[in-house]
Amino acid sequence: MHGDKFMDVIDFIPESGNVTADQFVEWVFLAEYENESERMSPRWDRHRQRIQDYFVEHMGSDAVDASQLKWEVEG
Repeated sequence: MHGDKFMDVIDFIPESGNVTADQFVEWVFLAEYENESERMSPRWDRHRQRIQDYFVEHMGSDAVDASQLKWEVEG
């Protein structure tokens, strides 16, 4: 929760432009933890690296167009 809103990583992805693996990882943690000290805790370093590695593995690059990260969920 951020204030009174549930946040998801997709809420931070821009409509266009490049998104780097580093940015994506930051947005994952921003969506998960409102408190900056919790987001930046060294205890998450290993997880940050793993998410970054998965991003590169899955996307095939350390930077991709934002449109590649947008998807629609069918209800």
